[in-house]
This record gives sequence, C-alpha cells and structure tokens, in this order.
Amino acid sequence: MLLALIRMRIWFGLTAAVVFLVAAVVTLGTTAVDAGLVPLLLLFFLGMALLAIALAVRDDRA
Repeated sequence: MLLALIRMRIWFGLTAAVVFLVAAVVTLGTTAVDAGLVPLLLLFFLGMALLAIALAVRDDRA
C-alpha cells in the first residue's frame, strides 16, 4: 500500500513539474531560458514532489 501511494505521489509530482515547466516556458518565452529559470523551476517542483512523498510516508505511518 505504501509503495503504491509513493509511486502515485511521484507520478503526480513529476507530471505537475513538467506541466508547470512547460507553462512557465510558454508564458515567459525565451526570458525564462535566458535567465536560467528552467533548472530552478525543475528543482523547485522536484522538491515539492519529494515533500509530497515524505508527507505520504508520514501519514501512512501515523
């Protein structure tokens, strides 16, 4: 059960990261690429995905 929940959270987090990255690049255009914001956005959403996993593990143990 826990593994399935973690996989679901990983999939959701990565999907959200890709969607927000694409939206940011489309919205900001080349400005985001030139300013180097894409790697920062990717790290931010990857961190959010890891936080969601940690919360899922904590909730499952409680």
